[in-house]
Amino acid sequence: MALTTEQLLKELHELKHDADLEKWLASASSSVVTLHAYLDFLLKKSGFKRAQVCRDAHVDATFGYQIFQGTRGASRNTLLRLALALHITLYETNVMLRLGGCNALYCKEKFDAIVIFGLDHQRSVPDVNDMLYDHNLPLLEA
Repeated sequence: MALTTEQLLKELHELKHDADLEKWLASASSSVVTLHAYLDFLLKKSGFKRAQVCRDAHVDATFGYQIFQGTRGASRNTLLRLALALHITLYETNVMLRLGGCNALYCKEKFDAIVIFGLDHQRSVPDVNDMLYDHNLPLLEA
């Protein structure tokens, strides 16, 4: 069974020597989560079909499949659109963003605050884009 993030962090904090770190890194590598594996987990959890999530996220189906398969990366805005389409939590969204190499959502940023509101209230991508537009902010879609 894979260790939780908290368990891994506890183990890491308890290491005393460089050699211990090397052993820990070798054993912890099986617990590393990739973006596409996490997206697959979220997709299964949501019960949605990949095609529907891509449509709701306004992501081209081919590009969306490549993101879900791990053959292509995604921009922060694309990941945010996928998060809205998957109806996931802020925590899950921030994990997804970090795995995608992007900054987590930060409530002190107006753009991010609107997206967080959209996530909390399961708003659609067009709804969030309307809110962003109303506040003269860039849209989630290019």
